[in-house]
Amino acid sequence: MKGQLNKGFLEYCILLIISKESTYGYEIIKVLEEYFDNILDSTVYTILRRFEKNEILKPKYVESENNRQKKYYELSDKGHTLLNDYDYNYNKMYSVMEDIKKNIK
Repeated sequence: MKGQLNKGFLEYCILLIISKESTYGYEIIKVLEEYFDNILDSTVYTILRRFEKNEILKPKYVESENNRQKKYYELSDKGHTLLNDYDYNYNKMYSVMEDIKKNIK
C-alpha cells in the first residue's frame, strides 16, 4: 500500500494481528511489512507502549531459548472493545464509500 498510512488504520491492523494470537512487537512489524511499504519500527512500538499504558493490551513475558524474557501482547477487555469499535467504524466507512461510488454518475 503506497502513501502515508492513517494512524487509526495502523492501530486497527495492530489490534487485528494481536487478536489472532498473542504476539510480540517484531512479529507484528513483520506482518505489517507484508502489506505496507513504509512501516517504521518506532511507530509500531510507540503504539504498543501507548496501548499497554492505556490497558488496551496486556503484556505477557515468556522466556525464550536464550533465557531472555520476550514480551508478548494480548488484547485486554478494553482492547476487544476498541477492536469492535474499529470493526464497526471501518465497515461503516467502507459501506459509505461503496455507496458513493455506486451512486455518482
